[in-house]
Parts: sequence; C-alpha cells; structure tokens
Amino acid sequence: MSSTSYFYFGFSLLLLLHSAVSMDYGAALTKSLLYFEAQRSGKLPPNQRVQWRGDSALNDGRDAGVDLLGGYYDAGDDVKFGFPMAFTVTMLAWGVVEYGSQLQAKEELSNALECIKWGTDYFIKAHPEPNVFYGEVGDGDSDHSCWQRPEDMTNTRNSYRIDEQHPGADLAGETAAAFAAAAIAFNGSNPSYSSQLITHAKQLFDFAKNHPGQYQNSISVAGSFYLSSGYEDELLWAAAWLHRATQDKGYMDYIQQSVNSGGTRSMFSWDDKYVGTQVLIAKSRFLSAVSMDYGAALTKSLLYFEAQRSGKLPPNQRVQWRGDSALNDGRDAGVDLLGGYYDAGDDVKFGFPMAFTVTMLAWGVVEYGSQLQAKEELSNALECIKWGTDYFIKAHPEPNVFYGEVGDGDSDHSCWQRPEDMTNTRNSYRIDEQHPGADLAGETAAAFAAAAIAFNGSNPSYSSQLITHAKQLFDFAKNHPGQYQNSISVAGSFYLSSGYEDELLWAAAWLHRATQDKGYMDYIQQSVNSGGTRSMFSWDDKYVGTQVLIAKNLLKGKFVEDGKFGEYKSNAEQFICNCIQKGSSNVQRTRAGLLWWQPWNNLQYLTSSLFVTTTYADTLTATQNTLQCPGGSVTPEDLITFVRSQVDYILGSNPKGMSYMVGFGPKYPQHVHHRGASIVSIKTDSSPVTCKGGFDWFGRNEPNPNVLEGAIVGGPDQGDDYTDSRSNYQQAEAATANTAPLVGVLARLA
Repeated sequence: MSSTSYFYFGFSLLLLLHSAVSMDYGAALTKSLLYFEAQRSGKLPPNQRVQWRGDSALNDGRDAGVDLLGGYYDAGDDVKFGFPMAFTVTMLAWGVVEYGSQLQAKEELSNALECIKWGTDYFIKAHPEPNVFYGEVGDGDSDHSCWQRPEDMTNTRNSYRIDEQHPGADLAGETAAAFAAAAIAFNGSNPSYSSQLITHAKQLFDFAKNHPGQYQNSISVAGSFYLSSGYEDELLWAAAWLHRATQDKGYMDYIQQSVNSGGTRSMFSWDDKYVGTQVLIAKSRFLSAVSMDYGAALTKSLLYFEAQRSGKLPPNQRVQWRGDSALNDGRDAGVDLLGGYYDAGDDVKFGFPMAFTVTMLAWGVVEYGSQLQAKEELSNALECIKWGTDYFIKAHPEPNVFYGEVGDGDSDHSCWQRPEDMTNTRNSYRIDEQHPGADLAGETAAAFAAAAIAFNGSNPSYSSQLITHAKQLFDFAKNHPGQYQNSISVAGSFYLSSGYEDELLWAAAWLHRATQDKGYMDYIQQSVNSGGTRSMFSWDDKYVGTQVLIAKNLLKGKFVEDGKFGEYKSNAEQFICNCIQKGSSNVQRTRAGLLWWQPWNNLQYLTSSLFVTTTYADTLTATQNTLQCPGGSVTPEDLITFVRSQVDYILGSNPKGMSYMVGFGPKYPQHVHHRGASIVSIKTDSSPVTCKGGFDWFGRNEPNPNVLEGAIVGGPDQGDDYTDSRSNYQQAEAATANTAPLVGVLARLA
C-alpha cells in the first residue's frame, strides 16, 4: 500500500493544529482537509472543492441489498477498507475535540466536520443492525489488477460484513470509537446527530465486547492489506471514547477490569490503539487530579461570599483584602440598609438574585448540614446565610414594604472602583402596595423560610423571626401581584424577571416545609400552572426548585401522588433526565461534555441544575427508587457520577486544564471581571481610587492583585474555550448565584 495512506493525515492534523513555528501551517491545514475530498467515494456533494474528482462507486452495496454509497478510498487504490477508515475518522474527530477553537479561528472547522461526517454517514449506512457491520467494499487483489480512475471502475465490488456468526471485535470496536469521538465533535453544532452517533457507538461496542474475534477471520480479503494484530486494544479505545462522550462510569469500569493495558508500545497506528487509550486515560487522570479535593473547593466557595459582603465587616472576616463599604446605604430613605451582598463584579445590591443566592445556600444547609459539619464548614455556611437574612430583615421594615435594591447598575457601570471607595449616588428602591413586586417578595419569602429551617436547630428564636418575615412577604406577594421591575425600573436592565407565579409557588413550598401549614400546599395544588418541563433553574425561573421539593416529598410518602402533585414530580424528573442526556429534550453540551445553556454566564445554570440532581439522587437512594427516563432507567449512583463529572469539569478536568473556581488548583482565571479584586486592596494602598481612575486597573494586563477565592466565573464557551480578560464579562464575571448552589453539591461530594 502507498505510504501516503489517508489515515496518517488524520493523525497529523493534531500536530498541525498545535504547532506554533514560523512555517505556514495554516496553509498546510487547509490542504490536509482538501485531501479527504479527493478520497471521497460515492455521489459528490455540491460544495465539493476538489474539482478533478467525479462521482464513483454508485452501486456499492447493491449486491447485499444495502446502500453503501459514500465513505473513503483508503490510499492510492479504490477499495473502501473499513478498519483504517474508522481510525481515520476517529483521529479527525479527536483533532476537532481538542482543537476546535483553533480550527474555527482558521475558518476550517466546518470543513473538518464535513470530513468527519462523510465518514460517519457512511458508517451509519454500514451498520443497519446492532450486530451487523459492513467492513469492506471491493477487494485489494481485484483492485490491484487494474489501474483506473475511481469514476471508471469495472471490477466487481463485493460487500463484506461482520455479524454474530462472523465476528470482528477490532473492526466493530474501532468504528465504535469513531462514532463516539465524532459524537463529541458534533455535540455543540448538531446535538441530534451527536445523539444518533452515540447510539451506534454503544451498539457496536456491545457487539464487539460480546462477540470477540479478529475481523480478517470473517472478512478474509482484508487480511493481505490491513491485518489486525488483535482486538483488545480497540475495545479499550472504544470504551475510553464512550466514557468521554457519555460520562458513563461503566466504560471506565471496563477499562479498569481489563487485564492488559498494552505496556509500552513502539507505535500508535490503525492497527495498534493502546497508545491512544493510554493518552486519553493519562489526560483524564491528570486533569481530574486537582478536582478530587472537594473539601478544599467547599472551603473556598464559602470564602467567596465574604469577599462579596457590603457594609461593616465583622471581626471574624477572613477575606482580609476587603474593607468596610457602603456605610450610608438606606440613609436616603431613612432606613438602615447596611449589609447584604454585591451581586457579582460590581457594587450594586440587587435584591432579586441576592434572595435566590440565600435560598440556595440555605437549601444546601438543609440537605447537607451534617456533611458541612463534618468538614467544619457548617458555621461558615450559616454565617453566609445570616449575612443575607440580617440584611433582608432590615430591608423589610413593614409587612408590605421591601427594599429590593441599593445603587443602580447604570451609575455603577460608569465607574470602576473598589466598594470601599464608591463615590456614585446609592439610592434605595422599594416595592410596596402601590408599587408591587410579587417575584421579589416571593423569592425573599422563600429565602426567609429556607433559612428558618437551616437555623431551627442552632438558633430557634432567630428561625422564628425569619418565619414571621417569610409569611408576611408571601402574603404581600400573593395579595399584590406584579413584576418588580415595573416598580424598580433600574433593575430591569440587569435582572429582568419573566414572571412572578414561580416565586409564589417556590415560597409556598418552602413555607410548607418550614411550618407544615397545609394552607401552603393547598395554594400550590390550586395553582393552574405547574411550570411544565423547564429548560433551566435560575435566579429568574424557580419552577424546577418547586417541582423537586414536591417530588422529594412524594418519594418520601409525605404527599399523595394525585394528578397535580404527580405533574410536578413528572416535570422535575423530565428536567433531570434532560440534564443527564437521557430525556426527550436534552440540554446541549460542549464538545467535552459540559452542560450548555447560553454564552453569557453559562455556569450559573449548571450549578443550580447539579444541586437539584444531587438532592434528588439522595432522595431516590433513601427511598430505594430509580429514575425512569425516556432514555432508560437511571440509578442514584448514575446521577451522582454525572454530577461529579460536571463538577470535575468546573474544577479543572476540561480541555483547558483550567479550574473555573477562582483560587482552586494550579490554573484558574487571573483577570476576573470584578472591581474589588482587580484593584489593589485598600489595606495595602489607602489612596482613594476615583470613579474613572479605576479604569486604569481595569485595563492592566497583570493578574488581579486580589484572588477572589471560591468565585465561579461564567465559564467556557460551547467549544470549551475561555478568554481570560476583564473585558470578557460574559465568561470572566462571577456572581453569587453561580457559587451558592455549588456549596451543597461540594458538601455532598467532599
């Protein structure tokens, strides 16, 4: 065979993409992808760029009653050898998985994906049944007796297959690897196609595993050209790719249980895949090494809230680069509004996301208080909650009055100052009977009620006080409907609420849990809208939270699973199924498997989803149940494994090798979009930083002088890439609503 066989080009793509010397590797990259168009078999597409080629082999598969048009000729002849073709596609896909952003930058990503799809579309045709795969069309001996253009072929082109009676675990295993790697490559741009590829990958892996044997014993005409030395390496290779594509621990168990890891190999090729598997495993273990210390991540996550504190800091403040700030808040309204949290990288106290933050912190303590206690973090978690609820108590001076914001985003964003130096006007904004905000009042009622449960054991009098505020705010919200941005207009450009019905249900669910007052459950039952199956759980959309609270009670037998409550449970479970990729409308993922909702602050949706998945898994365990998804039955252990994989991605097990929790691991964002962290501490340099003067700090290339430990930034894009720049607020800004749900998850995993 020719030494220029096409499978070497797939491997060389990895090298071309990663090189940074003076030669024009971009031009070489373009030409390497053109080569695959020259190797195409079948009916060529309208966008074919290699114009000297034409349609060929248009009857392939007709002898077997199967459409086998497409695929690639392997080298300088006109045979479609499935074994090296599958390796080619796997390597092309690996190139996209690892270097998709670089391909995109060179405007070659779409061409690379087309090269992969030309192969996988053919493999789909070649795999008409779970345990049948057509592994060759044409044969080398007949082909080598002729020297023709592929468009002119006159020799007989028989189709050759493997099946249960004629196995080929090496061929099936390599094609399973190709399908799985390609599924990752297409996950961001074509999730339905990605899902189809996963199905074929799983079927072929099972076929290979259950029917061992070398494929040339079934397709003898292949033996003189692409003789396989064994099939164990392909099974391991396929398992490694399937694990990466699905995060199903069973594939990693298969690898761990294998007797032969391959030893030190002399080559990596279409025949010998051990090195590929070894590298995938080595990368996985290296990248996840920093993510195992969940206890350390938990500690840092709680420190983050101390960095976000507004007001007079307490004597036990641990984040020492921060100082007192906003000490006149509320003075314009004659109310003490000191305290609370700044929401993200600015210096505004937005009440709506702050309340959700406190609710999620409290839910973490309610579910995982014993785990927090075991890690000696319970008192810190309770202090984080109390810093918020103490502020909310001040902000709620009358039953039907609540101060929902101090400062405004437009004024704040015109300055870049430490919170200790703020010079802009900080007005106080409220809702009342004439200016309602049922969403804001409802969410704060939920925060009070959840916090009341968290404090019930350690501080019952405080818990009772919180219940009183929760009840008053719920009644206020129920009796005075409306969206809060219609009363606090300055909030609308930053935290726009989509409605208030979800917050009322959410508050009622928490008040029922805190008081056991049946009236709150009656309110939920009488509600017309249970929310349906949601696409996310966030500071704006609380339906999933309510659904999960009710579903947990149904599993525990505390409620009767009638039509209405059953609807809540079904919706909760469908949401979780969609997150774990076993639903009817799965959440999108990045190429490396991170759940993906949107470019701006994607990780906020991930952490909240991981929390509800975690607590639901634990309730399933406690009640000896499993989750029934459209994609199959899921055990509680499967759910926790999925959660752990996503948390590991956040903490560093990702293509960038970067922890998206600031201060955790050896590599994390250095230029977080955060005023206080980006300017020298007032305790180091007390010289005032002016409104506009602070932008000098904003524009510096140096890392932030203060490490915002525990902050979860917005995170990578759908290609798993991340730009560490203060100006990149969509990715590089952290928010309290990002970290709050993760506290409970980390406590559970630690």
